[in-house]
Amino acid sequence: MAFDLASGQSAPDSLEILNFIHDGRAAPVISVGKTNVEGGLVRGDLLLGLNPAARTIVGNDYFYNQLRVPFDSLGTFMRFDLRLPEPSPALAGLPDEMSFYYLKSDGTPAFETADPLAKDALFGLCVTGASGGDLTVFAPMTFVPPDTILLDLSTVGVPAGKAGVGLLQFRSIAPNPAWSGVNISYSVPEPGGELRVRVFDVAGRLVAEPFRGRRAAGTWTTPWSATDPRGHRLAAGIYMIQLQVGEQSIVRRIALVR
Repeated sequence: MAFDLASGQSAPDSLEILNFIHDGRAAPVISVGKTNVEGGLVRGDLLLGLNPAARTIVGNDYFYNQLRVPFDSLGTFMRFDLRLPEPSPALAGLPDEMSFYYLKSDGTPAFETADPLAKDALFGLCVTGASGGDLTVFAPMTFVPPDTILLDLSTVGVPAGKAGVGLLQFRSIAPNPAWSGVNISYSVPEPGGELRVRVFDVAGRLVAEPFRGRRAAGTWTTPWSATDPRGHRLAAGIYMIQLQVGEQSIVRRIALVR
């Protein structure tokens, strides 16, 4: 497994891996030549081979930071929480981004994913320094509202014809916070496809679907009135807007105020 924190600047961001647990019989193999910590400060319980591992931190000290920890036996189940503190807004240039990979013993990805950058990442989280960051999830990993990213280890790939060019991206959600309606602007990569725009509350309930239909590649805007399908205004609070096309999905938070 690999956690990769890339940064174009010396910002005090970090990746925290919390409550890592698996049901394998053996502890992680932590030894010279097998454990790979590349760039940045890494410390914590995962490196000590503890199961569960309460807290491990990958620091952001260089442009490229990666933690790879091979396991002798993962078993059939593993679970962990991720936290990426965002202490300050991003400076000029690209924001930091954390990507997650599941690798084979030879260091190559175990799954062919829908990652259009051909890196076979399972998901990535953009660390902007603002309130929240975009979560991008690639099949066979799936986003389960409100805060779970799930990989079924019996899955060995993604459906045929997954190929796409470029990333599905939010351009803007404005205004945010919103008092009434919002405009959701986004870019659909080639070759386009069936797009869903869905809104979930913090309990994971689907509360609105502003758009479902075919979108060609390009930049689009979908208006949403901040209401449910019956036209009732939604209560103030935090909501998640998810875009999904093909085998890519992306999630961003929005606040409604009344």
